[in-house]
Order: sequence, then structure tokens, then C-alpha cells
Amino acid sequence: MNAAEGGGAGKAGGSKIVGLMTAVITVVITAVVGPILVHRLTNPPATPSPTATPGAHATPQLYRPIVPDFLSLRISPDHNAREIVRIPKDARGIEKLGEPVVAPDGGTWIHVKYGDAVGYVNFKLLKPQ
Repeated sequence: MNAAEGGGAGKAGGSKIVGLMTAVITVVITAVVGPILVHRLTNPPATPSPTATPGAHATPQLYRPIVPDFLSLRISPDHNAREIVRIPKDARGIEKLGEPVVAPDGGTWIHVKYGDAVGYVNFKLLKPQ
């Protein structure tokens, strides 16, 4: 039986080739990836300042409602959209998440977070804290 037919000599030769290829791959990874990792560990990337990221705010912009009873937090910027939660008239800490947008219904809406709820409120019913 020869090596091509599954004899022992072919398996031994194949094992040597696989071992050699493994060694070569290990050397290449060590030579290429190792210095990159060392560089990353000794030179961490700079932390961008808040002014380096457009739209980023060091402190969140907080609002309060100016309504007689409650403000509806809705799933989308539309007065017919499903109400997620009713924000009480004396609430504080409505966090601005985006810029005001004009919806197809003509209303100006803003993406906000109130407690754990995230949605849209009518922007003209908010006042900065």
C-alpha cells in the first residue's frame, strides 16, 4: 500500500506539514499582531473631548412640561401615535435625545427620555429646566 492509499508514510508526512504550517502561522501572528498589541497597550487611543463629537453634551439637556395636566410621551412624532406614558405636569428631568423635527402633521416634536421610557413629545409643550 502506498501513501496515497492511506498508508502510514502519508499520514506521517501530512502531520509534519501541518506542524510546519502551524509553526509558520504562529511566527507570523506573533511577529505582526504582537507589536500591534504592545503598541495599543502602551499607547492607548486618546479620549475625545466632548467638543470633538458633534451633538455631544457633557451634561444632558433637561426639560419640564408646560401643560395643565399631563404631557403624552408617544412612540413616534405624531399626535395620533400610541401613547407610551403620561408625564405629570410637575415632572422634571425630561432628557433631550435629539433635535426638534417637524412632523407631517405640522407639529414640532422632539425625541426624549423620561425615566425608563423613550419616545416623542410635542416640543412646544416643553421648557428648559
